Amino acid sequence: MPEQQIFFKKEHFHSLIQQLRFSLAKVILKSLIQLYPNKALYYEFMLIIASMEHNPEEFFEIHQAICDKFPGTALEYLANGLYPGVKINHAKAFLHAATRLDPNNAYLYYFLSSTYINLNDFTQSLEYANECMKVDPSFHLALLLKMTCHQKMGNIDDLLSDSLSALCYIERLNGLHIVDTIIHELNKNNSTNKNLIEPPLGTEPKTPTY
Repeated sequence: MPEQQIFFKKEHFHSLIQQLRFSLAKVILKSLIQLYPNKALYYEFMLIIASMEHNPEEFFEIHQAICDKFPGTALEYLANGLYPGVKINHAKAFLHAATRLDPNNAYLYYFLSSTYINLNDFTQSLEYANECMKVDPSFHLALLLKMTCHQKMGNIDDLLSDSLSALCYIERLNGLHIVDTIIHELNKNNSTNKNLIEPPLGTEPKTPTY
């Protein structure tokens, strides 16, 4: 039934993942894998969701299927790089190998950025998060990684900008947490800002002379 595949494009599942609508995406993907068991893209999205949901049982199952069906591919390297409990340096090596085979896959740069955050290398993480959004400007989840990097690096203006962008683009995001971050950073400079917009206590503004 090849004609049915046209109704399910990569962009559809990518959008569901960006909106954190994992359950809906999985229901459709599982059915598609039964119909098209050799379609690598459907396994890739299932792998990504299992990793993002921290669901080892589903991950192990999809990992085994990928290793059996798609050996030596960027997808297998991705699966190995995301494997629960993998050593961080091994994860990094697998993900870099995947980018060499599939340099236009934004998810590879997203997970590389996440890996470098775990290594406390925020400069490198930010570089890969930016590369992720360069490859795919609709990859709004990368904004969350950029926020972490900017906060750790003290880039407050960039942190606030990316925080607001995340609120605008990721509808199912826990907005309260992001708002708290924005308010916290604004209040850190509250005293300085207050002096700029209010006269000191006990003083009266001078009447202008003409």
